[in-house]
Amino acid sequence: MYSHLLANLRAWGCNSIAKNGVEEVLHLPQHGDRAYLHTIFPPLEPENIEEMANYFGEYFHPSIRAFLEVTNGFDIFRGRLSVFGFQHNLDRDPDRPEPFDLRSPARPYSDNSKFRFSVPVASYGSDGSILWLDGISGHVLRRNRKTLAPMGPGWPSLEIALTAEYERIAAHFGSDGTQLSSC
Repeated sequence: MYSHLLANLRAWGCNSIAKNGVEEVLHLPQHGDRAYLHTIFPPLEPENIEEMANYFGEYFHPSIRAFLEVTNGFDIFRGRLSVFGFQHNLDRDPDRPEPFDLRSPARPYSDNSKFRFSVPVASYGSDGSILWLDGISGHVLRRNRKTLAPMGPGWPSLEIALTAEYERIAAHFGSDGTQLSSC
């Protein structure tokens, strides 16, 4: 699972590896010394996956586990979509980038019975909307960040959602990483 998506991300160009094993794909010097089209975090250690599983309990859907076993999250197309992972520390060291933490966006909603079975798994840089994964069914739904209103019909799984969104956003970028149209 997810290997085809990661291969697509890596195919965009040269990779550099940060000190903590993070892959930075296709350097974009026109946007800054540290600007890359994609940032892919290495797989999560089993003990950290278990820590996540304990945090979310019975709503830690198997698709989240499968995702974290191959990557601890990623930012694609310069933050157009950020998929959360496990944040080891809160440092903002540019040489040791970290993903947004799956647990952080979940906290404000943990007491809301409407979302007690859902886990926020990704966010969009353009409008702040969030992809929510239903911890029971595995269905993924994009919701408005402020109103929590659904934004479309959703997807039957996390892998399908991430692949579909990668393909949708990729259509707006040239092979050199230049944005051709708004996403």
